[in-house]
Amino acid sequence: MTTYLVTGANGFIANRLCTHLLNQGIAVIGTVRDASRSVPKGVQPKVTGSICATTDWSSALTGVDVVYHLASTVHRLDIQDAAIYQTTITAATATLAEQAAAAGVKRLVLLSTASVYGETSTNSLTEDAQKQPVTLYGKTKLQAEMELQAIAQQTALETVIVRAPMVYGKDAPGNFNALVRLVQKIPLLPFGLALEKRSFIGIDNLLDFLLLCARSPAAANKVFNVADDDDMNLKDLCMMIALILHKKCLLLPVPPALMQVGLTAIGKASMYNKLFESLRLDVTRAKAVLAWKPAHTLHEQLIKALQL
Repeated sequence: MTTYLVTGANGFIANRLCTHLLNQGIAVIGTVRDASRSVPKGVQPKVTGSICATTDWSSALTGVDVVYHLASTVHRLDIQDAAIYQTTITAATATLAEQAAAAGVKRLVLLSTASVYGETSTNSLTEDAQKQPVTLYGKTKLQAEMELQAIAQQTALETVIVRAPMVYGKDAPGNFNALVRLVQKIPLLPFGLALEKRSFIGIDNLLDFLLLCARSPAAANKVFNVADDDDMNLKDLCMMIALILHKKCLLLPVPPALMQVGLTAIGKASMYNKLFESLRLDVTRAKAVLAWKPAHTLHEQLIKALQL
């Protein structure tokens, strides 16, 4: 039986990926940092401890065909220690790739981020667009990509790098969950002039794409952007969420410049770009090379994500 390893198997995306793989008849090993963290039924758990440059992955890699590397420091604004990101993202990825190559793993799929391009864009970004990450998360993810590619050039390990925008779905943490709570609880929101479009990816579309990245010969040693077909601005997204939840939502036309001043004053300056600036991904390569197309629209996935 084919065996896949998923790192960080208790995380939002990784947990659902494990279940998705099991449903395909694939044996799944899932790594967690300690035994208290749960994995889906049917997944063989492996405890690795903290992930860093010295993590021993050997027991989890035995007999594995494909590795999905999703474990890392969460993109959290309250963590601003560069060493933490460097250790848990860049160094940990390199260590895993080296050990995977030595263990005879065929392919490693790294879930990266659109943040490697920066926080804003004037055009739809291809994989070859300039990399100008702003956050520690984006910077160390880009470094991890480069480490992975260097190891692939020196070994038989195939690599696939997937750059994803904000992932949404039922019980998704982070910005999506925060936005849903705002719409649920506050009928007046200052997003009436938040008109710049951003790319998103629904969890089901992402899982389909990740499976394809493991299986397709054409994916070997490629970098792919992935996103839904529906780029969306914050104003329309709020209205769509409100409609699905049957909530009243009035969006006030507060000028973006005023919002920028206000967010800066309360120590949330980094939120401005995510709310009022564009960041769109071009997914032409994924569609052309892998014949991939998002199976679900943003509206369909929002309805599923917002089911109570």
